[in-house]
Amino acid sequence: HPPQRRGGGDAKDAGSLPTDPAYWRGVVVSLEQTLAENKREASDLTQVVRDLSKLRMAHEMTEVLNIVMKHRLQPQREVFNAMLTTFSRRGKILEVHSTLNYMKACKSEPDIYTFNTLMSFYGGQLMFDMMLDLHSQMLSFKVRPDIVTYNIMMLAMARTGQD
Repeated sequence: HPPQRRGGGDAKDAGSLPTDPAYWRGVVVSLEQTLAENKREASDLTQVVRDLSKLRMAHEMTEVLNIVMKHRLQPQREVFNAMLTTFSRRGKILEVHSTLNYMKACKSEPDIYTFNTLMSFYGGQLMFDMMLDLHSQMLSFKVRPDIVTYNIMMLAMARTGQD
């Protein structure tokens, strides 16, 4: 089950969450057992992913992604976005690609947050071709680039003098 909040902290406050990796391994094992018993509680999965994302715990998030794929779950876009955010902040390119591919396999359509997270990741990795490909994908999904999208692209290109 999802971790119990300590001290009544705000849901957005990562400071109220336990940071011990052993604790989170226990949470992941518990989640796996719940899913193995066919008690597919989406709220548990969503809460665990949110909390791991706040703490930027990429290793534990990778375990959750593996569980999601193993049980062929189809989480909401919010879960995929939290995973992509965590992996991109930690520079985990394989996990970013695995999450994105699984998101596509689940036919979960990306939103502006998804694309901007990926743009920022690829820009930070100086992968301009991927950024331009994402821009094209945005248009094909009828997701309209916003000011954040263009700022990410311009900043990334400015870092290396690209036009």
